[in-house]
Amino acid sequence: MRRKPGFGLESSSLITAWQSECGVLIMNLFNKLPGFQKSPAGLERKILRWIPRVFLVGTGLIALPSMLTRLWHISEQHWVASKLITTVDIYAFGLLTAFWTALFTVGLGALTVMIMKGPAYVADAYCLPDADRPRAMPPDQEGQSHRHHPYEDNV
Repeated sequence: MRRKPGFGLESSSLITAWQSECGVLIMNLFNKLPGFQKSPAGLERKILRWIPRVFLVGTGLIALPSMLTRLWHISEQHWVASKLITTVDIYAFGLLTAFWTALFTVGLGALTVMIMKGPAYVADAYCLPDADRPRAMPPDQEGQSHRHHPYEDNV
C-alpha cells in the first residue's frame, strides 16, 4: 500500500489505510459539515498570541521585589532582613499563583472560543421513528406525559 508523505493524518489517509488493511468499513471520524462557513478569527487569537509574553513579563515583575529584597541590606541584624525576605517571598508566591491561575483561565477560555469557531463536523446520524411530526396520541391519553412517574403506582 502506498502512503502519502508526512504523518499519515492528512485527508483521512490513516482511516482509509486502516479500512483497507482490516477490511472493515467505518465512518470517517471527521466529516466536515457541508456549507458551513468558518467564523473569522477575533480577539481570542490576539489573546492566545499575547499569553506567552504576558506570562514572562508578569512573572518577572512579580518576582522582582523578591529579588530586590535579597540585594538590599536593611540592617546589620540578620533576623530583620530574613523576616522581610520571607514576607516578600510569601506575598510574591501568592500573587504569582493568582496571576498564573488567571492567565490559565483566560487562555483556556480563548482556546475554547477558537475551537467553537472552527469548522462544524457531521455527527452520527440518528434516524427518528417519526421525524416529520410527533405521533398522534390516542384520545384517552391526550395531555398526559409519556413518562412513567415512580410515585404514580401509589396513587
